[in-house]
Amino acid sequence: MGKLIYTTLGLILSAMISPASAQGSSAANPMPRSTSSRYITAEDRVTYLDGMTSSFLMQKQAIDPFGLAQDPAKAEVVSTTGVDVRQITLSEVIGLMSVTTIMPSSKSFLIGSRIVKQGDVLPLSFQGSRIKVQVMDVTSQQITFKNTSNGETAARKIDLMPAGMNAGNSQSQVPGLISNQLDAPIEISAPEEDKKTR
Repeated sequence: MGKLIYTTLGLILSAMISPASAQGSSAANPMPRSTSSRYITAEDRVTYLDGMTSSFLMQKQAIDPFGLAQDPAKAEVVSTTGVDVRQITLSEVIGLMSVTTIMPSSKSFLIGSRIVKQGDVLPLSFQGSRIKVQVMDVTSQQITFKNTSNGETAARKIDLMPAGMNAGNSQSQVPGLISNQLDAPIEISAPEEDKKTR
């Protein structure tokens, strides 16, 4: 029974793919779509490509995925000669750096987790342009940078106080805390109720 099924299937398939039917189909359609491109001869390449590109969805589109016209004759010419490009200053670039910690005793600071020391040259990338800056000076109040290509210098002011806190001065700001130095003045103030009545 199994042999009979295989024999019958073989006869049906051979009848479907007979040389006569294969020649008839190739005469009607010289380049069927199922033909792989690796079997195309040099003479049939143009016919094959025309047949394939006509089925692309983009043939019916006026604009491609990048917003450009498909027809080169309809494409508008964009002139870049009148575009005004603003020059970015070094102070603007270093003002955007995120300095997390400053260590004035070792003349170094942290940008994220990277340690940068005085004298180091940092390659910076900002809006597609690359700038090399050298760290000239590190103090507790500011870091001074120099652009190695044009010599421009800029200082980054450091204010690492948390929001809502102010830097203290030489006098004691904490109530009840008195300096042990002999020449330090002792602050005396009236109680709050006395200040309100005056």
